[in-house]
Amino acid sequence: TRIRGLYDTRTRGLYDIRIRGLYDIRIRGLYDTRTRGLYDTRIRGLYDTRIRGLYDTRIRGLYDTRTRGLYDTRIRGLYDTRIRGLYDTRTRGLYDTRIRGLYDTRIRGLYDTRTRGLYDTRTRGLYDTRIRGLYDTRIRGLYDTRTRGLYDTRIRGLYDTRIRGLYDTRIRGLYDTRTRGLYDTRIRGLYDTRIRGLYDTRTRGLYDTRMRGLYDTRTRGLYDTRTRGLYDTRTRGLYDTRTRGLYDTRTRGLYDTRTRGLYDTRIRGLYDTRIRGLYDTRIRGRYD
Repeated sequence: TRIRGLYDTRTRGLYDIRIRGLYDIRIRGLYDTRTRGLYDTRIRGLYDTRIRGLYDTRIRGLYDTRTRGLYDTRIRGLYDTRIRGLYDTRTRGLYDTRIRGLYDTRIRGLYDTRTRGLYDTRTRGLYDTRIRGLYDTRIRGLYDTRTRGLYDTRIRGLYDTRIRGLYDTRIRGLYDTRTRGLYDTRIRGLYDTRIRGLYDTRTRGLYDTRMRGLYDTRTRGLYDTRTRGLYDTRTRGLYDTRTRGLYDTRTRGLYDTRTRGLYDTRIRGLYDTRIRGLYDTRIRGRYD
């Protein structure tokens, strides 16, 4: 569950392709802001599989500060529980590289609900392709703004699979700051739950590179519902292809504007800030 609220800003650029699955629910709260800079590149390699299954819980507490350095490798299996609370601080530094390769699959399941509110602005560029399935629901709140900048490249390789199952909960608390260093490797298993709260701050800087390759598949399934309201403005470029299934309902609130393009910004939850530094590269390699 992800909750996005007021002033949730995201901007997306050229060739932004997404496929989402059945009953995938995300709730984002007030002032949920994400900022991604120029040349925000994410490279994911061969067989980068994230399976987030049933009841994968992560709990982090007050003033939970983590600094990760070179070759920070994590393998997470079944029943990987993390709880993050207030003032959970993580900082990611220069050259925080995540490479995700071929067969990096993300599967989002039944009841994918997203609600977007007032002033939800999105701008999409050339070749912005999205395939959304049946009954894919998104709820975003007031002032949900997303800005993605020039050359915001997400290259996900062949069969980029992310599986997020039922009850995939992420809870992050106030002032949740994350800093990650070189070669920060993470493997997450079934029952991966994340909860994000107030003042969850993440900052991504210049050259935050995400590369996603061929057949970057996000499947969105039944009950893909989106509600959009007054002044729902969308700017889409050449070859902006969207495939939506049966009963694909989108409800967006007043002044629901989507701007994707220069200066890719994402804002999540009340003062949910993600700061990622210069050359914040996520390299996820073969069989990540």
